[in-house]
Parts: sequence; structure tokens; C-alpha cells
Amino acid sequence: MKELIEELERSQKALRGVTKILKEWGKLEKAEGINLSKLQSLQKRAKKAVEGIPEGPLRERLFIWLKELENTARGAMEEARFSFGRELAKAFEREKIQLKGRIPKFLVGPYAIEVDFERGRARITFGYNKVRDNLPLETQSIVKALINTRKEIERAFDPQKSADIVFDAYMRSLKILDKPMGERIPIMEVLQQVVFMLQGPGFRSDPRRENFKGLGRSQFAMMLYNIRASGILARRRYAPCLATATFDATRKRENFLWIPDNLMGEGTTYAYMSFRESN
Repeated sequence: MKELIEELERSQKALRGVTKILKEWGKLEKAEGINLSKLQSLQKRAKKAVEGIPEGPLRERLFIWLKELENTARGAMEEARFSFGRELAKAFEREKIQLKGRIPKFLVGPYAIEVDFERGRARITFGYNKVRDNLPLETQSIVKALINTRKEIERAFDPQKSADIVFDAYMRSLKILDKPMGERIPIMEVLQQVVFMLQGPGFRSDPRRENFKGLGRSQFAMMLYNIRASGILARRRYAPCLATATFDATRKRENFLWIPDNLMGEGTTYAYMSFRESN
């Protein structure tokens, strides 16, 4: 008797749960436009609830309804993807920025916008570098984040001064590592020395956070790209040589740097840098 009562109570609980979900679905159907996040949540709860219903005609009918719900959710998701991509392209077009690609990955020059509809979030990457994460799936938020990211990474670097700093950083690295001129140096070691050389008198006399001038790996990559694109190195005595990174080297971020080959999203990962006398 006790087991029978417990089974009946479980069935009643499952039926109440399914009834509640069916009422929620009725409200969603009547609403203007389907709330995708609510629909996805409802779908997951419905499946769990229907599985708790005892075998019989009612359970079979509920599984037919559940299949219809899954088809509705799938159709709504596809429509949302298409609509989001269209609206995102329009938002960038208003800023005179060309957007390429499609869900789940869009391209704006060397930047990629990766969209995750399951989580309702997006992120922006620069090569292998994640520069913005956990962005809401809102077109204006993504456009604003991309524009701000470009300003940070593509900030104005004078090619002549940048080339001098990178060369001096390489020479400083040689001295620290006790290596002769022309030897390859880990490219991230060169970045560390570039950051050190960017510090002004304020930081050297009072090394506090507010006096520190940072330079991220993406900014350094863009600096090297701009130096190379300017053609200034072709007129110098020493020319830089970049050694590509092996697959194993790319397992750890501290062992490589992705540098754009152009502004269309193509790039190469490098592990070492050296300067050798030009012919």
C-alpha cells in the first residue's frame, strides 16, 4: 500500500509539473514574438517532466506535443540566428565597417566575432587572442565592443620609433640571455623588454600601477604588423627575422605570438625573433 501511494504521489507531482509547463507554453504562443531563452528553458523542463509520466496514452500524446515543441524551438532558433546576423551586419554598416562571415563566426578584418546562441553570449578574438568575452547578444553592444577593441589594439604607433624600440628590446634580450648578435630570441621575451622600455620616468622613480604603461600581446602583434607594412625595415641595416611556431609551441600562450599577414583575417604564429644584417 505504501509503495502504491508513493507512486501515485510521484505521478500527481509529474502531472502538475506538465500542466504548469503547458500553461506557460500557451502564454508564450500568444505573445508577440517568441522569447528564445524562455522557450529553450521550457523545452528542457518539459522533456524532464514528461519522462516522469507513467506509461500510457497520455504519455504518448505528451511525447507527440514534446516533439512539436522541439520543432518550434528549432525553427525559432534558426529564425533568431538569421535575424541576428542580418541586424548585426546593418549595425556595422551604419558605422561604415564591413562585416563578413555568418553564424557562428563573423569577421571584421583581423578580428573574429564568435556567437554562442546556446549561452546567449559572444566574444571577440584577435588571432588566437581572446580580447572580449561574455558579451550579450545585442548588436549595439557587440559593435561598440569591437570599435573600442580596435582603438585599443590599433592605437597610433610611429613606425620609426616602434622599429627602434623593438630592435633595442631585442638587443637587451640578447644581453640578458647572454647570446650573440643574430641569435633567435623567444618573441614573448622581446615583448617583455618592449614593455620595460616603454616605461617613462614616472614609473622608474615610482613603479606604481597608475604610472605603468602596458602593451598587450595583441597590441604588440599590431605594432609588428605596422612596422612591416610601413616598409621602413627595408631601409635599415638590420632586418628582423621571424621564426614560425611549431604546433607544440602553440599549446602555451607564452611561447608564441599571432601576427596578422594582412587586414583580412589571415595571420601567422611566430615563436622567435632575430635581427640580421641586411644584404
